[in-house]
Amino acid sequence: VKDVQIEKKGDNLVVITFTKPLFGNDADFIQTYTIDGAGVIKITNDLIAKKGAHTNFFKFGNRMVLPATIKTIKWYGRGPFESYADRQHAAKIGLYEGSIAEQYFPYIRPQETGNKIDVRWAELYGKSGGGIKIIGGKPLHVTALNFSMEDLDDGDRKDQRHAGELTPRNEVYLSVDGFQMGLGSINSWGALPLKPYRLTYKPGKNYHYTYWIVPVD
Repeated sequence: VKDVQIEKKGDNLVVITFTKPLFGNDADFIQTYTIDGAGVIKITNDLIAKKGAHTNFFKFGNRMVLPATIKTIKWYGRGPFESYADRQHAAKIGLYEGSIAEQYFPYIRPQETGNKIDVRWAELYGKSGGGIKIIGGKPLHVTALNFSMEDLDDGDRKDQRHAGELTPRNEVYLSVDGFQMGLGSINSWGALPLKPYRLTYKPGKNYHYTYWIVPVD
């Protein structure tokens, strides 16, 4: 973090802004938290591309970890199964609900899974009903799993694991993304997604999205 700004507005509102350099200082990530006295948090994310040439990227979003008491997700968006920018037409807009455990699909090789697109809002809660509600300023991409991203993706090293070899974690790994690249899946040997489904880096092409975290009881 290269800069932090804290501003108190009135008696019950605090605005905290973090600025972080990305891509060797060619871009800035600016994240603003607006927190009110009722416990509602507004999160604004901005990727400001200033200079340089860089490859496409997979996602622009936030990740967070929720406690093991969170067991269920309810969402208004595409469902009931996973959907992605270029794999969505069978998933229809509606109101859906399911356990966190069943959002994971056991592909033979562990990989990206469980994402929901066009999510207007999502509630995540436990048996007592307590939890949080995510509300998008625009339709969001949301994933909630008992696996971290690192559990599912070996990165450049391929360990030749299988889905049945993974042990679910107790906590919930939540991704709230404003933008995602498509899956591709045009062939089986690495073709990129079609151009409309790529996230490109270009100076002057910025990315922005906002969502709210609201307490639920």
